[in-house]
Amino acid sequence: MSQKASFPMNEIDKLLIERECHKLMVDYNIYNDSLDIDAFLSLWTDDCVFSRVVPEPVFQVSGHDGLRAAMNQIIVGSDRLRRHLLVNPKITVRDTDSAEGFCIGLAIYGPAGDRSLPVAMGGVELVGEYRDHYRRTDKGWKIARRELTRVIDLDAP
Repeated sequence: MSQKASFPMNEIDKLLIERECHKLMVDYNIYNDSLDIDAFLSLWTDDCVFSRVVPEPVFQVSGHDGLRAAMNQIIVGSDRLRRHLLVNPKITVRDTDSAEGFCIGLAIYGPAGDRSLPVAMGGVELVGEYRDHYRRTDKGWKIARRELTRVIDLDAP
């Protein structure tokens, strides 16, 4: 984390931070769906943590190596083509170097096949709630922690 002096923020400062964090939410979906793992990893702090807190058991990975392994196993190796939609994003700026976020994510899927488009609609795979912690670093704003709660899940028992 950068060692910047705290200063009182005006509304423009807060809006700029909110914009940077919102961009991280959007880019998360774009890079996830396009399978651009290096760009996806660039959104995260080096000590990042991603976890799925519901359903049990908790699934958690940390750091870029953990994220890369999870992406390769869950997303790249999947037989589903996914598109993630971002709904109801809310960013709360805590101070000049930290913010929190909340959004609803919808994952729409179809068969991966040979990736020729369009593919047959599979349906809504899940509706999830993401709770994020963002941190300003020397390389800009990054996701430090993301927690996913699967609210509606196609694969739920």
